Amino acid sequence: MGSEGYPKALTMETLNRNVIDVMAGTSIQTIRRYEELTEEDPKSSVSKPALTLLNCSIGDCHEGGQKPITFIRQVLALCSYPGLQGDACFPEDVKFRAEKILRACKGGSLGCYSDPWGLKEVRQDVARYISERDGYPSDFKDIFLSSGATESVLNVSNLLLTGKNATKRTGFMIPIPQYFLYSASIAMFGAYTIPYYLEEGNKWFLDTKELERAIAEAKPDCTPRALVVINPGNPAGYVLSKENIVEIIKFAYRHRLFLMADEVYQQNIWADSVEFISFKKTLMEMGPPYNQVQLASFMSASKGFMGECGIRAGYVEASTVADWE
Repeated sequence: MGSEGYPKALTMETLNRNVIDVMAGTSIQTIRRYEELTEEDPKSSVSKPALTLLNCSIGDCHEGGQKPITFIRQVLALCSYPGLQGDACFPEDVKFRAEKILRACKGGSLGCYSDPWGLKEVRQDVARYISERDGYPSDFKDIFLSSGATESVLNVSNLLLTGKNATKRTGFMIPIPQYFLYSASIAMFGAYTIPYYLEEGNKWFLDTKELERAIAEAKPDCTPRALVVINPGNPAGYVLSKENIVEIIKFAYRHRLFLMADEVYQQNIWADSVEFISFKKTLMEMGPPYNQVQLASFMSASKGFMGECGIRAGYVEASTVADWE
């Protein structure tokens, strides 16, 4: 049989339809258009006009000109090649941090497997950061490290799927506008998107009346299980007030929704008139019964003062979810 007649297992006709839905998304098309405008066609003899374009669709800080922090890169260098410990060009605090990380690694090497939830010492550092930020204790056992916040979002979303025996798909409430991770992952999982619309004319305010409308309309078609909130907003750039966060938590409590708080831009606030307040802190301040709302908070090294998008690092804190260990 010739190759042209061989019945291939994977074709565009047999490809997972969920993948096709993801690839048809606006953000994927934006990236493709950017490549079309910036990449030369090797088969063409005509050069493209000189264009200065900045791809802002995925928030790549270093591509936008942000410089990497020397301390972070030096620590990574020593962890990757401990033989440089004796080099005088590395400051003592860099050497101390690298030694601490390597001691936490099984076998004393980054090449060793870590626990599925990440290095204990790093999780303890994350818990200290959260405790200092919020003024409430954070337990490192509630911290799960990941290769970027995206992996954590996907892992938590997967936990919320209704499964093969369910009569309805899981409904995820997501803001519009939103970061394409959420619409894409929902499509990939074959789950159900419940869009709720932010008020553009009111500084992208999140009105709980809009949440009530969205969930009421979606209930006949799915099982609403999760509410995604992006704060600070991506791409709209809003910062939710404490009063707004309180109302959102009350809404999640009324409808028994799992709250997914995307807070990866918490260090990217420049206006003096606003401040970042975490959902975790607000939940703790509200107390019973609202502190029973299940919450997963996401953070990433890709944004903020680090901006290390390519060096994949992130975490999720699941402090009110379950006794994991």
